[in-house]
Amino acid sequence: MRPARTSIQTTLTQIIDGGVCEITLHTRGVGLRLKPYRAIQPYALRGIVKAIEHVVGATFVGSLQPGLGAFAYAVARHARTPPGRAGLRNIYKHYVGSSNRASLSLLSTPVVSADVHQHWELHRPHRWSMGWSEPAWLNTGDAELLKPADLSDWQSCYQNELARVRMLAVPHHGSDKNSSAALQALCSDATFVTHARTGSKKHPGDAVLAAAGDRLVSVTEEIGSTVTMTYEDGTSHIADDYLIIVQGFM
Repeated sequence: MRPARTSIQTTLTQIIDGGVCEITLHTRGVGLRLKPYRAIQPYALRGIVKAIEHVVGATFVGSLQPGLGAFAYAVARHARTPPGRAGLRNIYKHYVGSSNRASLSLLSTPVVSADVHQHWELHRPHRWSMGWSEPAWLNTGDAELLKPADLSDWQSCYQNELARVRMLAVPHHGSDKNSSAALQALCSDATFVTHARTGSKKHPGDAVLAAAGDRLVSVTEEIGSTVTMTYEDGTSHIADDYLIIVQGFM
């Protein structure tokens, strides 16, 4: 899934509340709040990075890919071979059990400093919904949220925002090994999105699909396979409104 896109440029970035990133995008004080969560502790992440640096250090070269740093490029090169991938998996297994435990969940929600008119719309193939509140879009990456203890820790991070989630990207392409109906129940008003290839027999999983029913949308490589959320605030002309567009696609 590609990163969220916004229609205006960032004017201020501030880290608050021990890891919550609040980005003010408009001079009127309207912003986009990003709230991350990882299951692993910072000390474990530092250990993983050092171990990977030791393994791929010999391949550190300048990246030829825009936006990809030398370290990420070295890891990608190392992972091109079966032995390289096996070595990286062993590092994650040693420190945290699996690479998915380092996966990042990220909640995005508008921040409005004044009492203004608000409106959001969620468009998906053959259906759309709308509302007049501050919505939230929550991506889960490859998070492991099947075990009750893991789901409980994740829920404690987002418990104040889950009722506002209107789009939830279920983890690991909707795999039955990463989540269940218990996760879906936490976001009772959300549309569920999974990212998978057309015709995939593995993703989304049967249990995830059965629990979600028609609330689940599979975003594929097909043209038009998108889920789009728009958010506006303002009281007069739409040209003067603040607009956030977030889009999910392969």
